[in-house]
Amino acid sequence: MFTYGYIREATMAHLDLDEEEAQAMHLLERFHIYANEAMQAICASKPMYKYIEVTVVKEFAPVVYDEEKEVIRPATEQEIAWDVETDGERPDGVYPLLNEEMTTDYYHDKMIYKTGEKVQMPDNFLTFADKQATKKQIEKPTELELYNALYYDTPIIPKVIEAPIELDNDLSFVSRNAIKFYKPGEYKIPARFLWYRFDSAISDETEIDIPSDILLTIPLYIASICLQIDNPQRAQLKRQEFEMALARCVSMDFMSLNKIKGSW
Repeated sequence: MFTYGYIREATMAHLDLDEEEAQAMHLLERFHIYANEAMQAICASKPMYKYIEVTVVKEFAPVVYDEEKEVIRPATEQEIAWDVETDGERPDGVYPLLNEEMTTDYYHDKMIYKTGEKVQMPDNFLTFADKQATKKQIEKPTELELYNALYYDTPIIPKVIEAPIELDNDLSFVSRNAIKFYKPGEYKIPARFLWYRFDSAISDETEIDIPSDILLTIPLYIASICLQIDNPQRAQLKRQEFEMALARCVSMDFMSLNKIKGSW
């Protein structure tokens, strides 16, 4: 897997500079900014497609902090029913319930939300994709299965399928980066994301988990921006190289297309 160190070295090779010269021109400290600009330019046409998987429930089950295992976990029936005023001090292994705020944070970290809550998208989110959003539901038994169950006592085995969502019935897009769910269930919402977000603390050893062909276009973009300072002609040539390299990149998604519901 490529590292950030490769991006830095490849950029300086395109600039025809060594590290001391780049340091003197204060370029290295700006590379992560230009890399994020490259991501924005790349993802305008070749984004990362990914499903946002959300579980929606009516109410959150109580949780406790297990001091022995040092983890937050769902509360047992004994812990839920325990009342200190009537039952006395809690025995070992029976922990108090966490407050509402901590319970909410625990479930939100697991992408579990209550009906009516707004689900905000992560920082690398770009926009919702024009693909089919789905929900898990039990498939209705066929006429043959109903017949066999009625006359031959054959059990009907429930089948879980992914069915298209009903907009404004199951959920609504309440803003450019938030969803509100109205019914419990397990949902998959297609969206477009940045492949990666660079920050100022990134090190040369940091592995960049993005497709190789897309990563190899980033040094060209950074070099084109850096060359604008004193060599606009070379900058334009590097920008053209970036556009050509980006056009050769392959960005595919295997998401289902939207299904149009018939009116009759």
